[in-house]
Amino acid sequence: MDVLNHIARLILEDPLLTATQIARRLGYAEEKTVYYWINKAHYSGLTAFKRAVLEGHFRPIWNQGAAESPAGYRRPIPIVDEFTARGEPIHTADRLLFGHATPGVLFAWRYPGKQVAHFLPGDLLLAAPIDLPQDRWWAIAFTDRHQAVLRLFLRHGDATLLIDPATHTPDAAARVGFRLCQLYRRL
Repeated sequence: MDVLNHIARLILEDPLLTATQIARRLGYAEEKTVYYWINKAHYSGLTAFKRAVLEGHFRPIWNQGAAESPAGYRRPIPIVDEFTARGEPIHTADRLLFGHATPGVLFAWRYPGKQVAHFLPGDLLLAAPIDLPQDRWWAIAFTDRHQAVLRLFLRHGDATLLIDPATHTPDAAARVGFRLCQLYRRL
């Protein structure tokens, strides 16, 4: 079950991952191992499992093994509801004590928008600096009116795009601010 939870967490981080990419991230030599675990849980394939995860029918356990982690590993992460006009986070007094945060997390953004893709209003999205050579990732971007929005960052060669996940169209006016590296949903 731990492997299935890990696969689900990877899907929530990047719903466009292929079975080959998931296998590589889990350290497996072949993608058929990913399909083995998905089939063992009685899903008909990766697409069916992705749908279950993204629609909330399969909810991964995020704090699994937290009791085993060293006490120093758990740290408070500031929660952000707003940003300055320059895109700097305005920290609230709220903190998230989270034991499995990806290294480099700066803050958790409380997502204020409507449900889009697998993001729900009130989700805490852990944000980090933009330092990935990857070709696609979720991002906090800023509109020309300084509003924080959720966008999918895509790179193809030298060209980069920010895609609005609600309309599936490029957003040329937005500028990327932070990459999203993890989702935390209080159930």
